[in-house]
Amino acid sequence: MEHERNVWDKTFHRGIIHSKIGDALRAQYDSLSQPLPHSLLTLLIQLNEQRDTDCGQHSEQNEPDR
Repeated sequence: MEHERNVWDKTFHRGIIHSKIGDALRAQYDSLSQPLPHSLLTLLIQLNEQRDTDCGQHSEQNEPDR
């Protein structure tokens, strides 16, 4: 049971870190009024997909049994 909690904590915190990095990068590039380089945009999309996947797994784990 403790192991499952540790895995969730790591996933949760990793998602928060990814989100904060993305927010900071977007804020930096938005202020420059320049288009985001394709390689950086691709990385941000991948981070968002990973975060969404991680959040989806978390919500499925916490759904009550019916």
